[in-house]
Order: sequence, then C-alpha cells, then structure tokens
Amino acid sequence: MGYYVPLFFKIRPPMRQLLLLVVACFHTLGLPVSAETTELRGVWVSTVANIDFPTKPGISVAQMKQEADVSLDTAKALGFNAVIFQTRPMGDAMYPSRIYPWSGFLTGKQGEAPDEGFDPLKYWIDGAHQRGMQLHAWCNPYRVTHGQITKDALAPNNPAVLHPEWTFEKNGRIYLDPGIPEVRELVISGLVEIVTNYEVDGVHFDDYFYPARNMDEDAETFKKYGGDFTDIEDWRRNNVDLLVKEIREAVKKTKPNVQWGISPAGIWANKGDNSARLQHPEGSATRGNSTYYNLFADTKKWVKEGWIDYIVPQVYWHIGYEIADFKTLVDWWSDVCEGTNVKLYIGMAAYRVGTNHSDPKVAEAWKSPDELIRQLNYLKTKSRVDGFVMFTMNKLRTGTLVNSALSEYFGGEASTKVNKSVYIYLSPSSQNANIGFGDYLSEEYRMNQLAQHLKKHLLEAGVNVLPELPPVTKPQLDDPNYARPALRSRLNDSMRLAKELERTEPNAFFYHIALHTNAANKSARGAEVFIDPTNPKSAALAEHVLAAVVALYHKDNPEVAARLGNNEKALRLSRGVKDTGRLIEAQSANTKNGMLFEFCFHDEEQDSKWMLRCIAEGEKEGGTNPLAKVMSDAIVEFVNRQ
Repeated sequence: MGYYVPLFFKIRPPMRQLLLLVVACFHTLGLPVSAETTELRGVWVSTVANIDFPTKPGISVAQMKQEADVSLDTAKALGFNAVIFQTRPMGDAMYPSRIYPWSGFLTGKQGEAPDEGFDPLKYWIDGAHQRGMQLHAWCNPYRVTHGQITKDALAPNNPAVLHPEWTFEKNGRIYLDPGIPEVRELVISGLVEIVTNYEVDGVHFDDYFYPARNMDEDAETFKKYGGDFTDIEDWRRNNVDLLVKEIREAVKKTKPNVQWGISPAGIWANKGDNSARLQHPEGSATRGNSTYYNLFADTKKWVKEGWIDYIVPQVYWHIGYEIADFKTLVDWWSDVCEGTNVKLYIGMAAYRVGTNHSDPKVAEAWKSPDELIRQLNYLKTKSRVDGFVMFTMNKLRTGTLVNSALSEYFGGEASTKVNKSVYIYLSPSSQNANIGFGDYLSEEYRMNQLAQHLKKHLLEAGVNVLPELPPVTKPQLDDPNYARPALRSRLNDSMRLAKELERTEPNAFFYHIALHTNAANKSARGAEVFIDPTNPKSAALAEHVLAAVVALYHKDNPEVAARLGNNEKALRLSRGVKDTGRLIEAQSANTKNGMLFEFCFHDEEQDSKWMLRCIAEGEKEGGTNPLAKVMSDAIVEFVNRQ
C-alpha cells in the first residue's frame, strides 16, 4: 500500500553510526530485557497535559533534560527496564516531524520548536539506552484536541487544519475520522517516520480509537466508504483492524526488529451485560465498558491474528472488584494469548494509589500500595504473563508511596551503592543554630543532626565523606558581616580538597554540600543547601536532590500540597538574593564553584514541624531520618549515572 506523504515530506534515513547499530542490536524485545530478568517492567511517561514530562510548558531545555534524567534514573533504580514515552499525544510531535507540528505541551504553543534544537524523543531514547533500558514511542492515532488544546490552538501545519474534511467533532473535541483511507495512511506514515529516523525499540498505541459508541458523526463517511458493509459498527471495527494490520506490515518492512504493541482498555467484551446487545459469549465475566462495543476495537482479534507483537491490557481495577476483577481479567487475557506469539504485559494502575474515589470500597482498596503488591504477586503465578507496565511516571518518583513499596518489593534492585569513586565534603551549620526560624523550633534540634544522619547514609552507600570544617559559633552566625568570610573560607577549603583529589584520584567525583541556616536574614523560612561544586554537574545534583525532597514533602504533607495546587511546588529552588547568595553567585561566576539553593517552603509552621519530625525519627533507636535518607538515595542515583 502507499502511505500518505505530504509534498514537503520526504523520509531521509538517519546516519547509521556504528554505536547506534550496536545499541539497537541489544534493545529489542526478542532478547532478554536485562541480565537479571526476562520479564518486561515498564512505565508510561505521559506528555499529554504535562502529566509527567515536561512538568509544565515553556521550561528551559536544561530543565527538560534534568526532568528526563530524574525519571530515567528513578525507573532504572526501581528495576524497570522499559519506558513507554508519549511521543504524539494528539496530532502533534515530541520530535522534529515533517508530518505533525511540534507539541504545544513543550513550549506552550503548538508548532513552536524547543530552544537549542532540542529533540526530546532522541534525548529520551539515548538516556534509556545508556541505562540499559528500552524505549517505545507511544502515539495516539486519532485525537486532535483535548483539554487546553482547542481548535484555535492548532498549528497551521496540523493535518487537521490542512485537511478539515478528514475530521469530525464529538463532545466538543476534534478527531481524525478512522473511516477515511487518507487518515489511515497519515497515521501509518507518522509511525514510519519515527521508526525510520529513531532507534526506538517499539512503537505503541494506547486505548483511544473511536471516541464513543453512540455517534453518527461518521455517517457520511460510511455512505462513501462503507462498501459491502451493512452494519456501521462492523465497518468501524474493520477500519481499526486495517490500521493495526497495515502498521505491522509497514513497521516490519522498515525495521523488522522494532516491536509493535497496543495497550487497550482492559475489557474486550463482557460475557454478561445489562444490555443483551452488548453481550459476547467469548467475553470476560465483567460488566464494564468494552473495547469491542464501545471503541470498535477488536483487540482479541489482533492477538489471534498475530497483527501485534505485544498487548498491554489496562487492568486498572483492584482484586475483588465486582464489576471488573483484576484476577478475572488477567486470567482471561492469559487464555487469549495462549498459543500465540504475542507477548502479554499487564497495565497496572499505580496512579490510583492514595487517591480518593466515590466508591468507598475502591477508595479502601487503593489507599496504600499494598494493592499493587498483591497484583504483582498474582502476576508471578501466571506463566503466560510476560511483564507489566505501570501508569504513570509521576507516581513512581523518589519519595512517593509507590516508589518506597516497589523498592522494597524488588529487593533493592535499585542501586543503593555508588558505583564509582565519590567524595563529598559535608559541612553542617553551627552546633547551636536552628534548622529554621520562628517559635516552631526547639534549640535542641540543630542542622548538625540532619548532617550527621546524611553522613551515616552516605557512608553506608559507599560515599567517601571528608572531614568537615569546625562548626562556626552562634555569635558568628548572628553577625551579618560574618557570612561573607565564612562562606569564602568554605569555598577556598573546598577547592583545596578538590585539587588534592585531582592529584591523587583523578577519576573521582567531588561535591561540597553545606547544610546551614541563613542567620543573616531572620525572615528566611527553612534551611538552605549550599552546593559548592568543582565540576559543572553540581547544579544538576542540587536540583536532583531537592526534587526528591519535594516528593517526600508532598507525601508527608498532602494537605499542604493540595493547597498549593498543580502549578506550584511545595518546595522551590532559588538562587540566593540575600548577601550570602550574591557572594556565592559572584564566586560561581569567577570560579565555577558556587550555587545556592534553598529549602523554601510555603507554610513555615508546617514545614518546620516536618523537618523536626524527620530528625526525631532518626533519633529513635534503630530509626531513620527520612529526609536524610531520601537525600542520600538521590545523591547515589545521580552519581551512578555520571
């Protein structure tokens, strides 16, 4: 068949560098996915509505890279071996395309390219492969508008703008019409473009096909292209069948090793239903919306015909759920895939953990990660299940409930030890200085205690912690004129230690982390973390550590996090604007050795009490300071990928 290619589009194969060829050979589903396990452990990274990446439109390229690195490091540390990256959320692209416009979720304006020629898809592919992980390009075939992406926000070169006759509108949203042959060729050409130009391990569709069961928006299309079909529903299913089958043919013709997979909603059809019209004798013992009748997607047929390499049914319900039981559906899909060459991965609802639900039974089931663990245990008993994929990445970040549960479940497959020579010069604040200001702190709790707990965890991880400077005194900290010479002394001492290490151990990594309060400004809230690097990666380390602290803070203070809303973090990063900050910025400009970041919270009383609780936990017999532990783990994650 011929694929739709605009006149201005001509596929040009990329340069085939030897290294990329070697990497591609080892990143296919036909080979073991890691040395430790042959099961696929995947996570979806959602770009639609900035769910996972980037966290908001318009951030800098450096921030986007840092967010990608944090996500990839986290997934790798948890023992995951595959990332399903949303490459085309809705008629747009997270890469330079000659068919689709740049995604508006990157810059805030569809069709506008990121700065510096940045290619997010390539960055994610390279980052995944460098960590020994697969990357699958996840695309949505028909969706054009949704949420904040309205008709007015579409770029002039969006296919839906160029060919409005290829679209229909349903419930205020625009979709490409699956019944139009040119639409099918457009979607296929988009995947061929990705497979041709990028070293992806797979291409992937989610659960969006026809938008609704009850619709007549495609009635004219049926009249024109219906052919011998007398039932419009059968014709719709056939349209999607043709797309699935022809994508396989196109992908395998372009690169035979690239995998083609689909993640549909978990129910193909119900064996029993409230409406006899929607019953199917081969369906599952469930009563939910089905892909066969509601989306016109015959997912079972695709498995039996071998039109896909893998299927990831989204079984997003808990064990024992009366409408759609997790075990019932896993068993049903196992039977469907039996006797075929199609891999079966189960889509799991990590996003449900800790969320509210109108049904109290559902809310109770998902109040903790225990439900995910029960489901993982059940999957272990199913020989026909080849792995799982979890939705979505932000639920797996360091400090979240899911992250902690999975780290424990997989037996610490996350690297808890540094894999290279790392030295940290850790200098705490005064022995008599508080970790914050106000009436909420007791004199007996000091930043030194956080520093000592952090030192303990770093040593356990194999980090070399150098002796710290003698702590300054409280009178010195209270003197605004003392900050400048004190910090300059620490910078100079840090540089001296770094130069000595360069001479004795040239391959070592060195960082200076100073935990201190800003006594020169009594209005400061929280504590500052001063990162004094002798290499340019220190700022990235600081942001990585503080991102982990943000996640922990959100978990421990959900009421504060909820009050802040989606567009504001409970913890922000800022370069210093006070005397100490200006000094360090000046030092940074002159020596490349200074960067000031703050723990700057939004609720002074709540935040101070939280830090005190963390320290108190560490003071218990056998206790662990959760703040120090998450900082240590984040440092280990960061240095292990350098």
